[in-house]
Amino acid sequence: MTVSIPSESGRNAALKTAAECEERTLEYRNLDSHTACQVAESDDMFYLLKREYMDRSGVSFRTFQIPNAGLLKSEGQKQ
Repeated sequence: MTVSIPSESGRNAALKTAAECEERTLEYRNLDSHTACQVAESDDMFYLLKREYMDRSGVSFRTFQIPNAGLLKSEGQKQ
């Protein structure tokens, strides 16, 4: 039997990460550009989280992955 519902602590950690992460802009040789929070990296992929909105009622986000081949630069937001 597998558990398909995340634990409450896992859910809270994901929401906190989504609310507090610093977005970066990843620019590629082919002129593609992606702005999101990098949450993990493997040998060939970046795993990203894109915050769609955040307000007092909560945070909405989506996750996606992109290859790290062809990356020219990764730049953070102004502080």
